Amino acid sequence: MKRSSKKGVLAVGVIAGGLAGALIGLLIAPKKGSETRADMKVRTTALRSRAVELASRGRSQAGERASVSIAAVKERAAPIYSGVRERISPVLGQTGAPANEESREGTERDESESRERGD
Repeated sequence: MKRSSKKGVLAVGVIAGGLAGALIGLLIAPKKGSETRADMKVRTTALRSRAVELASRGRSQAGERASVSIAAVKERAAPIYSGVRERISPVLGQTGAPANEESREGTERDESESRERGD
């Protein structure tokens, strides 16, 4: 298991244990039931707000990390892509195939115009 996964599991376990302990403490507290329920409602609302905030922050961080990862992959792939393009360009030139997407679009446009003229 990855180290970060272990930390995540540990954090969830600590939070769950803390919540369970708090709930048990509330339930066995020497208060009237209505007071205990009112306290639980207030705390539950606060916990819900905190959970929403943490989830939002987690989504934001995940999006940022994904963007960084995508940029890193693109950066590492660019030289490989360029190398492949350099190697296949002569072959594409010999076969008459378009060397890149722009050439392909231009070829398709030329063929379309040629058909319209009846060439």
